[in-house]
Amino acid sequence: MFEHLRSDIYGVFATPAWNALGVAAYPDNYQGAIATDSFVKLHIIPGTPVFDSYALKKSLSGAVIISIYVKAGKGDKEIFSIGDSIDGFFQGKTLQNGTQFGPSTINVLGLDRDDPSLYRGDHMITFKIIGE
Repeated sequence: MFEHLRSDIYGVFATPAWNALGVAAYPDNYQGAIATDSFVKLHIIPGTPVFDSYALKKSLSGAVIISIYVKAGKGDKEIFSIGDSIDGFFQGKTLQNGTQFGPSTINVLGLDRDDPSLYRGDHMITFKIIGE
């Protein structure tokens, strides 16, 4: 179930439609060089799995936090624009492995504490997947 969840989420960021946006995507623990002004980092936060009493299948709810980084000094416009693009791929959608996504929120955090040349916002979207 966890690999299906991961595959659904990371699969979106490997599509030609996402790549056309010109916003690179990295896992949250990525340690290499990031050679772009605008990029996102993905944080998948699974909740506690439960068994559906009717179908006896495990379900898992949680959230994906997509940290959006843009060049500092541009304000929040680009963060919100990238957030709208993310919503187009996830919000209200069911992906290939059955992951269902709910509504999203954006929290603008300001200058990144690790690199003040970047401005950051966190886009959070809820999910649920049923399987096993």
